[in-house]
Formats: sequence, structure tokens, C-alpha cells
Amino acid sequence: MQKNHYQILGLRDGATQEEVKAAHDKALRRFVLRHKEGRPLSREDFDAMEEAYAVLREPVRRAVYDRELFGAPSPAAREVPSSASFPDGRGVPGGGETAPRDPLLEARSKEPITYAFEFTGSGSEYFRIWIVNLVLSILTLGIYSAWAKVRREQYFHRNTLLDGSGFDYHGKPGAILKGRLIAYGLFFMLNVVENFFPFFYPLALLAASPIVPWLLVRSFGFRARNTSYRGLRFNFHGTYMQCVITFLPYLLLFLAVVLLVWHRMRGGGRGYSFGMQILITLSPLLVFALVFPAIFGSFKRFQINNLLFGRSRFKCAAGFGGFYAIFLRTMLVGFAFLTFIYFFVLFVRFSSIFKQTTLSPHGMPLGVLLVLVIMGIMFLASQIAVLAYFQSRAANFVWGNTTLDRRQFVSTQTFKELFTLHVSNGFLTLLTLGLYWPWAKVNLAAYRARNTMLIAEGGLDNFVGRVSEEVRATGEEILDVFDFDIAL
Repeated sequence: MQKNHYQILGLRDGATQEEVKAAHDKALRRFVLRHKEGRPLSREDFDAMEEAYAVLREPVRRAVYDRELFGAPSPAAREVPSSASFPDGRGVPGGGETAPRDPLLEARSKEPITYAFEFTGSGSEYFRIWIVNLVLSILTLGIYSAWAKVRREQYFHRNTLLDGSGFDYHGKPGAILKGRLIAYGLFFMLNVVENFFPFFYPLALLAASPIVPWLLVRSFGFRARNTSYRGLRFNFHGTYMQCVITFLPYLLLFLAVVLLVWHRMRGGGRGYSFGMQILITLSPLLVFALVFPAIFGSFKRFQINNLLFGRSRFKCAAGFGGFYAIFLRTMLVGFAFLTFIYFFVLFVRFSSIFKQTTLSPHGMPLGVLLVLVIMGIMFLASQIAVLAYFQSRAANFVWGNTTLDRRQFVSTQTFKELFTLHVSNGFLTLLTLGLYWPWAKVNLAAYRARNTMLIAEGGLDNFVGRVSEEVRATGEEILDVFDFDIAL
């Protein structure tokens, strides 16, 4: 049965072109608003909306569609402007005076156009890169891993397309290796102090804490300035003091909790009840659970709000309330799975399978062994479910609240699809003893790309062209020689 484009956009059959545009704009605003609120519509609904608008906005296509749907074109579709039929602006092809500019075409030049990201890589291609990187990293005791990362990033960047153009990665292996040596050296020194001089460990953490914001800012800057699209590089303008102000409250809270636990361990728990000792011991985990949504939100907002494409700024307006709502719902998903596992254990505890006395080769009753295997699979599934739910909801919420110079990003990931993808990738990776890993990475990249879109008013070419002119007018900034990457 043919789709009714009028019903999809909430229009009457004889709607005018102005009514069609107004209905599409209203539907698009509702779609973006739902994503900002963390209640995304499906990708199928979005595609149906865009298909309906693409047909009804063009008089010729609309006339053909109306004839198929109603048997005759609607009055609005029969009103075909001459310049709409011939884009060169002439009333007849190849002759006559140039007609006045069509207001309809001028309005369309400013209409929002949706561009979907695309990933064109394949598992077999990436497997060849991955296996060479793995072998050389092992043979060089990890030194080649910096060069391996450059090859990996270039492959994924260049195969991620937007409007037919790929991104690119320009990072240098030496800078990546330098960043890793700094990070590993810091962790090594902290580990030495913790194991051989535990009394000074809190002081070591306090002394090392000012270095962390510096590492983050340098790493963000390196990654941004070494990423480009259509020859135009991204940039990062976050400063050390901005990073300190953003994360200092969480750092002080963490240090206070560490000092409290350390004091309790040094005193052997004297003066505390047993319940209070347990509470103090678990306090780092409890505090982390309470502040994690705020830390995650601050991290994303600091990273995105200081990111630029040429001279155009990204802006993330995601509020902390949304992050806490996602975290709470994620915990409910995990609690639901754990509850199911608990009742499953109660059920099998009194069933005949648990009383099976036949011994396995390891001396364990087969019934008990089977129950333990099933419980392990269910627990692993619960962890994957929690991960998939949080990743999909967080991506939709963050991207749905992110703009680039008033151009809106949209993400349409779903829990079901991402959960299924993680399960299939994990199962095949285990089944092939890790050899399926390149295909798993490609599948995940392809899924995220096709569920991420950019809505650009007036088209993407005009926007990129304007940004390129601005950069040429002011000059490209020189890369900081002190930048480095600490990510793996």
C-alpha cells in the first residue's frame, strides 16, 4: 500500500506549498525537540517525513504522486512555476528573456537539508591493517602502537563520509608516543609510591592532580587540530584554567573521600561501628555513582563547547538533569536484569535440574554446572544491556543538544539495535578467538554513522564554503608543537 505523504505531515489533500513547508518545519522541530528531551523518534519515522516533504515540495513529483494516489493532481500541484521546471530561470529551455527570480526557489535555498553520515569501510580491509598493527606492536614491545593508531585513525576517518566527502586524520606517531610515555610514567610513579611508600600516597595524588587538566587539554587539542573535513581543520580552544574550574569540585570531593578511607585504614577502624566501617569502605563507590552523571556531562560540555570547525563553534546545551535521568534509567535497566537473574536462581533452586546428581568431568553435578553457565551468560547479557542503553541514550541526548553555528546534529540510535549489535559482535569475537574484532569495530562505526545526521539550513556546501573563506581571511593557526595524544 502506497504511503500517504499528506497524512505523514498532517496536511489536507490540497495543501499549498506554504502549508507543506510549514508542516515540514513543524515536524522537524518536533523531531529535534524529542531528541533533546531524550525521547527520540525512530529513524523510519524521520525517513518517512523527509520522503513526504521531498515529494510534496516539488510540483512535478507531487503531480505524479497525486495522480497515482487520487487519480488526478491536486490544484496546488498543477501550479508549476516555470522556473521550477527549468532551473536556469528561463520560461522555455534555451530561449527567451530571463524570468524574475522565483520566490519559491529562493525560499528553498534557505530550507534545512538533512545530511546523514556514512561509513564505507569493510571488515576485510580493516583486518589487514589490524593484523599488521598487532604483529608489529608485539615485536616492538608496544612502541609501534603509536604508528598503529595513526593507521587506524586514518582508515576510520577517511571512510566516514558526510555529503560524499570523507574526514581525514593528520596525527604524527611521535606526538602520540610522547603523550603515552608521559601518561605511563605518571601512572608508574604513582604505583611505586602506593606500593612502597603508602603513607605518602595521598600527597602524591594531590601533587599529580594539577597535571591531569593539562593532559586533557593537550590531548583534546591534538585530536581536534589533526582532524579535517574538506581540507579544513577542526580546532580546540579550551584552556588549562577552564578545565581546572570545570573539574576541580569533583577532584576535591574525590580527594576528600580517598583521605577518609586512608585515615580509616591507618587507624584500623577504631572508634567506628561495623556498619560505619562498611559505609566508609564503600564511600568512594557511592560518591562516584552520585557524581558520575555530572562528571560525564561536564566532560562532554567542556569537550564540545570548546571545539571549532574552522572559525565556527560547536555548542552543547545538554543539561545535567538529562544526564542524571539517563543514568537513573540505566540503573533501572541493570536492576531489572539482576532481578530477573535472582528469580531465575530461586526457580532453579527448587527445580529438578538443580538436584541432578550426575557428575561432570570436573566432579560437579551437571545440573549445578548448567545453572552456573546460564547465570554467567545472563549476567554478561545484563552488562551488555546496561552498556548499550547508556551509550544509545547518551549519544542521542548529547548530539540532539549539539549545534555547529546553528546547524543541528541528530542521533537516532536505539537500545534494541545497539544491544543486538554488541551481542553479535561479542559472540563472534569469542567464537573466532578475537579474529572477528576488526569486523566488530567496522560494524559499530557503520551503525553510529548511519544513525547520526546534520541538519544544515541552506545546504552544507554554502556553509563549508563560508567557513573556508573565513579561515583564509584570518589565516590557519599553527599547530602547537607541545600538543600530544594520551588516548589509546
